[in-house]
Amino acid sequence: MRTRRLLPAAGVALALAVGVFAGTAMAGGSGNGPNAAAVKSSVTPHFSAGTPVEVKAAAVINGNGTVNRASTLPYGVSSSSNIGTGIYDVRFTNKITGCAWVGTVGRGGFSGQTGPGQITITGRVGTNNGLYITTFDGTGTPKNQPFHVIVVC
Repeated sequence: MRTRRLLPAAGVALALAVGVFAGTAMAGGSGNGPNAAAVKSSVTPHFSAGTPVEVKAAAVINGNGTVNRASTLPYGVSSSSNIGTGIYDVRFTNKITGCAWVGTVGRGGFSGQTGPGQITITGRVGTNNGLYITTFDGTGTPKNQPFHVIVVC
């Protein structure tokens, strides 16, 4: 099996994603550490020990919903659109169920800035290959923002 080498930014994003999953799993704990029973019962292991995880897709999306740049294989972006203020529909060429989706607000170049921003990502209802992404300014008001997204499986 061929494994992919993670890019530094993808590695950081993966570490953040794993930290979020671990933090979610430990939320049921109390005292000086997590509640072991809560950790075991609240986590479904999609990523098994010893199984390599790979960045399957990466994309940089402009504030207007167009693709700035994106990976092509194995999971390219088949479409991307802005469907409302700060609301995006991003579709991939393969299903992304069972994967982690990580994103951050940010421009796709080496100049300019977005200012403070927030992003949320969830699976797109009625699909197995789409993401519903919302972006906000620093006050939580929906705003069209450029963003980066990776899919890790």
